[in-house]
Amino acid sequence: MRNPLSSSVSAGIAWSPGCYFFFEEFKSWNSSQEYCASRFSDLITIDDQNEKDLVETVAKNSLYTWIGLRYSDITMDWRWMNGSRLQTGR
Repeated sequence: MRNPLSSSVSAGIAWSPGCYFFFEEFKSWNSSQEYCASRFSDLITIDDQNEKDLVETVAKNSLYTWIGLRYSDITMDWRWMNGSRLQTGR
């Protein structure tokens, strides 16, 4: 999750160009996105290999890790929260 403001943060990492916060409390994907949106943020959009590596490292120690990827019934493809298409085959 990028840039949420909360006192319930269990861990945070400053990573250019954003900040990432990790919570121990379980939330569904929808609840997690709503929580982020209420703090003017979104679930993470993975833009490069470094971000992917960071998420994979954190996910190894977590039961649940949500990212900002969702299936669009309109375009019939996977989209990040910023509207960009998931690029495959990298």
